[in-house]
Amino acid sequence: MERHELILCAFLLSLAGLALLAFSARFGEPQRLRIAELGDEHLGKFISVEGTVASTYTRNGNLFATLCSGPCVRIVVFKSLLPQLSTHESNLYLLKKGDRVRVAGTLSQYQGEYEITAESAELSG
Repeated sequence: MERHELILCAFLLSLAGLALLAFSARFGEPQRLRIAELGDEHLGKFISVEGTVASTYTRNGNLFATLCSGPCVRIVVFKSLLPQLSTHESNLYLLKKGDRVRVAGTLSQYQGEYEITAESAELSG
């Protein structure tokens, strides 16, 4: 019976360790990339980029922006997260063309173009 309990304990600790690794990989520091470096190998990954806002618009309370640094990428900030990301120092509601922004989020593809679903954003300059 002791051997069985030891194996079960080792198995459960292994599962807990794997869960912790997955959690830390997902919610740890994003991989910092230049927009030009974005590729299919980054799809689904937590990344951050910095660039200049080329355009913005809102639809149904969601914020959409095009962020450029040479090449461009589309940024989406869903309305549920927008109030949390809009601080006194970095008000995303007032985001406009020419602002420098650093965005961290998950890279996906929408209609054949890369898109970052923002989990954090701040004006950077």
